Amino acid sequence: MIGLSSAWRSSLTIRGQVLVDELLSMGVDGLELDYRIPPSLFSDMRPALKDTVIFSVHNYFPVPDILLPSQGSGDAFLMTSLEESERRAAVDYTGRSLRIAGELGARFLVVHLGEVECGSMGRELVRIYREMGRSEAFLRARRSLVEERQKKRQAHLDRLYASLETILKTAEELGLVVCVENRFYPHQIPSFDEVGLILNRFEGGPIRYWHDVGHGMVQEHLGLTPHLDWLKRYGMNLAGIHLHDAVGIRDHLAPGQGEISFEEYRPFLNERTAKIVEVHPFVETDDLRSGIDQLRRDLGI
Repeated sequence: MIGLSSAWRSSLTIRGQVLVDELLSMGVDGLELDYRIPPSLFSDMRPALKDTVIFSVHNYFPVPDILLPSQGSGDAFLMTSLEESERRAAVDYTGRSLRIAGELGARFLVVHLGEVECGSMGRELVRIYREMGRSEAFLRARRSLVEERQKKRQAHLDRLYASLETILKTAEELGLVVCVENRFYPHQIPSFDEVGLILNRFEGGPIRYWHDVGHGMVQEHLGLTPHLDWLKRYGMNLAGIHLHDAVGIRDHLAPGQGEISFEEYRPFLNERTAKIVEVHPFVETDDLRSGIDQLRRDLGI
């Protein structure tokens, strides 16, 4: 079975039935609901979702009521924040997302955990790579970021652990699984080894790994972690995967529009793995439909 993230169209409509119908018309078996959906659109979607399989929900869902609809983000609040009020908001709104996911019959809540505060170093590294590739300037910037991140990360990990203690209790009560997603920027949590730190700390709890193929490719292009190493190390803890194509570090393209060989991922997936196509609104309908057909062939689903 294969699902489609509402990220493809959630920012382009205010009508719930239209959104659900357009997503399902791509021939998928169910949906992931994304963090760009404001409460008004979610309320309008509810009748159409009654007979729809919801594989997963992406935190924070729907857009928290203290934010503008345009401010919906998986990073709206950071579980790693050194500001207690923000950390507390992250815990509270994640709890709300979990409860809504439970009401919708979803199995998984996909979460962004936060970051190590390194100023603009993470985004600057990506900018330098886009402009200069793996130049001397890039290598110097990467070395500085890695050193700065290592010095500062423990304080943020401690805040994260405190946040997850509460969040996982809620997930367990609801029978849901919290899924830790690998990220795009190198200052974000988790890094490759931090996935293991988190899973080991909460071993036995309702927490798993969620792999984003495009983010994995970005980490490889930046010279940090080969993209399949994430799955080789954490495949036994894999709950789901975001599927989209990429060219260099430009991702969320339709499968078939980029450089990713999806057959490489087939050994790591099984019938219990949530397989969610996550493309952005610039993807054309015909390209998405063709990409989903390609994924079914390449992954045997």
